[in-house]
Amino acid sequence: MATGGSSDMEETGLNHELHSLEKSITSHVRLEVTKLRESLDEANSKSAAEREQLLTELHDTRRQLSQLQERLHVSEQVTAATQQRAVRENEGIYEQLIAENREDHVYQKLLKDFNQIEARRGVRYCCQRLLACSCLDSRTVSTKIVV
Repeated sequence: MATGGSSDMEETGLNHELHSLEKSITSHVRLEVTKLRESLDEANSKSAAEREQLLTELHDTRRQLSQLQERLHVSEQVTAATQQRAVRENEGIYEQLIAENREDHVYQKLLKDFNQIEARRGVRYCCQRLLACSCLDSRTVSTKIVV
């Protein structure tokens, strides 16, 4: 029995050592799990803060983009209005030039100038004929006829 008691004691010692190792491993695993949870919580909180910062930056970027789009739209409207005004002014000038330079108008002006030239020539011719006429005395007709 002595040998049996020693073996029981050995078994009890091994069981006790096994139980002690299990406790140690369990507490070590619990400690590691706790550390991992804390690290995970810290990473999640950092991730949430980073996400919040990214969302804020995204919101600011969208707001700036919206403002730029509004400014672009306004400048496009101003450009279009300026171009339309320039076209209207040019059309007015074009219409005025057309009215002034119509073929009939130019023809009438040329005809008037031609008639004035012909009238002057006619008066000169008549004056020359009068002067050449032998029936008139050169003293009675002024030689300075201005035409």
